[in-house]
Amino acid sequence: MSVSEGIFKPTVLTQAEAVFCANVMGIQSLRQISGLSLQAQASAFPANPLLNALFAELQR
Repeated sequence: MSVSEGIFKPTVLTQAEAVFCANVMGIQSLRQISGLSLQAQASAFPANPLLNALFAELQR
């Protein structure tokens, strides 16, 4: 699974297949950033297959 970590402009994130935040508390899917809808994220977490796979890896 390819993951990119960094600081991205909101317009770049609207093109991503999945956008999430992760820390010691877990994973949170993002649906909107600075008023921009993340269309690729139309399905709610954990329905997104990429986020499901990531979550499964964290549970191992």
